[in-house]
Order: sequence, then C-alpha cells, then structure tokens
Amino acid sequence: MALDSEARPLRADAERNRRRLLDAAATVFAEHGLDASVSEIARRAGVGQGTVFRRFPSKERLIAAIIVDRLDELVAVGEAQLDAERPAEGLRALVLAGAQLQAKDRGFFEGIAGVGLEDEEVHARHHALLEITRALVQRAQEAGEIRDDVTAEDVVLLQGAICQGAAPLTEVDPDLWRRYMDLFFDALRPEGASTLSHPAPTPEQFNAAFEAKVRAAGKARAR
Repeated sequence: MALDSEARPLRADAERNRRRLLDAAATVFAEHGLDASVSEIARRAGVGQGTVFRRFPSKERLIAAIIVDRLDELVAVGEAQLDAERPAEGLRALVLAGAQLQAKDRGFFEGIAGVGLEDEEVHARHHALLEITRALVQRAQEAGEIRDDVTAEDVVLLQGAICQGAAPLTEVDPDLWRRYMDLFFDALRPEGASTLSHPAPTPEQFNAAFEAKVRAAGKARAR
C-alpha cells in the first residue's frame, strides 16, 4: 500500500509542501490525538483541505506517513549506535529515543497501536526497527553488559511498558517515565540476575501477535 498518491519522485517544491503537511499533522496529532480534524491540519500547514487529500487520499494514509517518518527516525538512531563503544549505552540510546517519542507524541502512540498497523510500509519499518534492536541486544550481551536471557522482543515490549506505566500520572509528572527507564535498564544488568520464571516470546509469537492486531484494527474500522 503506497503512502500517498505520488508514485514518482517529488519535485523539490512538492516535497517541501509534503514535508510541511506531515510536520503540521504530526504536531496536531501529538497535541490532540488521532481524532484531530483534517481541517485543523490544513490550517496549521497553511493549505486547503483539498491539498491535503490530493497528497494523502485518506486520513489513514496521512497517519501512516507520519508513523513511517517516526520509525525511520528510530531506525536511524539504532543504526548510529551499532558501533557504540559501550554497546549497552547504544541500546539505551535507542530505547530512550523510542520512549521519548511515545511520551511526547500522543498521535504516534495511538497510530502505532491502531490504524498504522494496517499499512505495509509501517509494518516493514517496524520489522527493521526490531532487527536493529536485535543487533544492539546481541552486541550488549557479547560485551557482557546485559543479561543473556533478554531478547529484542522483550526490549520492544518493555519499552512500551515504560510509558504506559507512567501514563496515568502524565498530567502531574510528564517526566515520570524516565524513572521507569532507569529501573528497566537496571533490570537488564547481569549482576545479580535471577532465573526468569517464563520464557521470552519467540519471534513467531511476536509476529503472530502483531498480525492479530492488524486484523483486529481492520475489523474495528470496518464496523
């Protein structure tokens, strides 16, 4: 599924307009969630609603394009950490970037949990991010900096838990998630690690759960 109606490379001015639309939409969704109106996005971008829909035929395509941008940012952070002198700090940099994004960008958080899951490009970027996470986890384990029974799937799930755990107090303490970030990385240290009572989800289980969410999101939207 293409993210917008243009299959050919965009001219520089068209790309600037596209970028302005995406930036405006990301800001509006971050402030108001995915219920924000296209008219408000168009107003922020300084264009008419028709311009928005010519570039992105549906609100869902616009949301997917923003999510792809955000996931590309995270993949770039992860790639930059593949040669980090301290591998565990490289992994922490990626998890921190993801947690910061979720904490500040309500639209991204809602999108990745809902309509964005149905988009093929979002799915591909999500897979790329998981593979980068896997490489960083492996490097940190080989360096003896994190426990060897942790998987990339564990890290992805726990990163989400960092912000979800702090969410009820966001209005009174928007930086509370940082506390849980520290606790998470303390739990990854090999010193004093105890045997875990349950195995990590396998990649097959992780993918199956992801596909189930895609199907559920599709059914919900079809109602």
